[in-house]
Amino acid sequence: MYETVLRAVHRRRGHLAVLDAVLAAWDTLGVWVCDSRLTTRLGSPAIDTIARTVSQILTDIVDPVELLASRKDSADRTKRARMGELLAHVLLRLRVPEDAVNVVEEMRRQKLPVPVDLPMGIVRSLARVQAYELANGLYASIDPAAVHKKTYLATGLHLFSLQGDIERVEQIFKALEGMRQVGLADIGMRMHAYAVKGDTESVLAQLNKYYPPDRGTRPTIMHYTAVIMAHARARDLDGMNFWLEEMTKNGVFPDRHIYDIILQSFARRGEVDTVAKILEQMRLSGKAPQAPTYTNIISMLAQRQDPVAAEAIYKLALKEGIRPDRQMIAALMTAHAEAGSWRGVIRSFDFMASSQDRQHRPRIDVYNILLKAYVMIGTPFSVVSNVYRRIEEERVQPTIHTFSLLIQSACDSAEMDVATRLFSQLDELSQRWETGLTVNVYALTIIMSGYLRLGNKIKAKEVYDDMLARGIKPTSVTFNAILKAYGNEGSEESIRLAEEFLQSLMKQDPAKRTWLDPLHRRFSGYEHVYRPLMATFARHGQPLKVEELYAELLAEGGEPSISFLTQILHAYRNTGNLDAVREVWSEIFEMGLRFGKVDALFEGADAGPREDLQRRANILCVPLSIVMDALSLAGFHDEVAGVWHNVQTHGFAFDAHNWNHLAIVLVRAGEPLRAFQVLERVIIPYQQLAQADPQARETEARTPLLFDDIAPLKDNEVEAAPQMTNISHDMRARAVKLAKARMGRSLDPPPDRPNDVLHELHTLYQITPGWNLWQPHDAVLGLLVRVVEHLEEDKLVRPLLQAGDDGVGRLERGREDEAAEARRVLRAIVDSCPRAFAAVDEHSQRLRAQEEMRVMMQED
Repeated sequence: MYETVLRAVHRRRGHLAVLDAVLAAWDTLGVWVCDSRLTTRLGSPAIDTIARTVSQILTDIVDPVELLASRKDSADRTKRARMGELLAHVLLRLRVPEDAVNVVEEMRRQKLPVPVDLPMGIVRSLARVQAYELANGLYASIDPAAVHKKTYLATGLHLFSLQGDIERVEQIFKALEGMRQVGLADIGMRMHAYAVKGDTESVLAQLNKYYPPDRGTRPTIMHYTAVIMAHARARDLDGMNFWLEEMTKNGVFPDRHIYDIILQSFARRGEVDTVAKILEQMRLSGKAPQAPTYTNIISMLAQRQDPVAAEAIYKLALKEGIRPDRQMIAALMTAHAEAGSWRGVIRSFDFMASSQDRQHRPRIDVYNILLKAYVMIGTPFSVVSNVYRRIEEERVQPTIHTFSLLIQSACDSAEMDVATRLFSQLDELSQRWETGLTVNVYALTIIMSGYLRLGNKIKAKEVYDDMLARGIKPTSVTFNAILKAYGNEGSEESIRLAEEFLQSLMKQDPAKRTWLDPLHRRFSGYEHVYRPLMATFARHGQPLKVEELYAELLAEGGEPSISFLTQILHAYRNTGNLDAVREVWSEIFEMGLRFGKVDALFEGADAGPREDLQRRANILCVPLSIVMDALSLAGFHDEVAGVWHNVQTHGFAFDAHNWNHLAIVLVRAGEPLRAFQVLERVIIPYQQLAQADPQARETEARTPLLFDDIAPLKDNEVEAAPQMTNISHDMRARAVKLAKARMGRSLDPPPDRPNDVLHELHTLYQITPGWNLWQPHDAVLGLLVRVVEHLEEDKLVRPLLQAGDDGVGRLERGREDEAAEARRVLRAIVDSCPRAFAAVDEHSQRLRAQEEMRVMMQED
């Protein structure tokens, strides 16, 4: 009856009327809603029904804080306090503790009494969703004297153990021991703290202390979970298997949480087949995968830069009846961000922001993904900082990841003074534990890398020394920046120092190579430390040195990758060893085919990811350009055509560099008309598309899925779907410079959406990386200028027969009938490729103007 009345009140008079109705019957209805434990205590199922009804009615309140603030002038403080308590409990029931924190803060601003158990419950809820910064701040604001001491300490133990904060966990556990109040859950949470750090030795020591084998007492599933998590975090497969068997022998069987821990461990390693087997085992054991399971799988695919498969997994979860939570949608958004699929980032965010489900609304974790997209696309810091100011208005608290992204953006914009000020702000905040912020290796590495890119080794060394002085261990990313700086310098001395530095790393005790930990990184630790030196030797045409490094890293435990093989291919190209080029390219191509295989994840499902979309990532683009260049220079033009066709047939994408290189190899093959056609039909249209006015955006997305809207490519159609690409640090820095020169008022949010945090990204993705990539390269335009000049002189472009002919094709005067053919080819170029011919003519005029200026300066 109550729920029927409440729904009628809501229909006729709105949310405030419902709140007033509940508050009017506070001693019965209000208490029931705020304390779900009464359901069991009173034995009345109707109570929970009423609580659900109130939650459903109040779920679409746009801003609960504003609602409470609107009553701040009311003289009835008790009613206002109860309204705040009711709103906070409803928000907790809806699993949005971040909003509940804001309500409690508003209650405190109005100096209203806050029930002592309310913030304690919010702290636990925040910890469960990993909103540790908010949880720490709220816990620090609680007066210990106002709460039962055991409850206060247990809440703190729960909070700090999930963060792996060993020091505070031990302090609290010692206090509980002094009170003789240690329970099974407290032991489990203490073990969990060490498990988070992968400290198997400490976890097992506690297990043996409290559950010695000779005593006959058995650990609970909570304790076994901590043991298995410790081995998973330590990447100890044998340890995981051993304790799974021990657990089963003792009559304790894995629950869904343990399966998720194991699956996450393999997902972080990118082991698709093993993850698929665990999924199958979960289903067979009756532990059907839930949202956290699919979130881990989508995160794995994000590391692989495969948003197509990520979306297919998301759709599979929907078919299995899974209700996606914010973390699952955020993982999908990350998959798009990692692949440079900016439309996918926008679609996912718009879906969350416009969702009727409050639990889906963006929080700081989602805003961090958005900021990362801005940084990755090469956005100037001035724009990123403006976006962040609008994010702050959403009452979110920045995390260490937020600061790192802002620092990265400042470094990409070469604004090192801003980066250091941001770091100082972070450092100051980290002095207060309740902020939840700590100075970590990522923030320091970003600043060090920024100085290295600017050539300021002294400042970079100061940052590195500061890192060591703080007791922070460098990661492989840190060493990658150092080794890359040595390699880019290019002198014999710098290369020698780089080799010595690498050897010093590899001479470390393998057990102490913590920088090899691959968690949450797209590249392995081996790639980070070996690739810079391999790239240096490849540039210098020293394939034997590259091969030696490759053999060494394999011997050390590294794994083959396309990135490593591309460096070897590059080295052999630079020495003209075609047999080796062909052999390495074949290995790269096969590895590319294997990398795209995720079929095991969809075994038994109706459909997997679309193959025509899945290989659009630029995984083969760089080695393809290298092999094309090597073969065409040696005169193997038919073989180049075969390579291109093979890549295209298997569904791999071509990027702007590939198309530019294709124009060059077509000239080398004696096909100038087709070279112009590449510009006319592919490069220039994409360039114009990139420079077009931004398209309108639907801000209320019905789904986070992007690829359902993309039709399959038709025969001979060129890249109808948006190209996905990933931009390196150096490319981002160049993109930032170009963005500063090209930006105007078009980046300002529209008047009807002044707080739109996506507007700039929606504008930028349509012109970047287009402003840097989708344009005819100067080398191509310069070559085509020469082609036109030769054709105008009645010279034909003949195929390049061998390396050293001309480097671009043989351009020579032929017989009279060949002169006529040259004129025919030129007319065909002018008639069928007007835009390409105009671009080449404009480049020719620019070159002449530069030459005239050079001559004038010499005469002066």
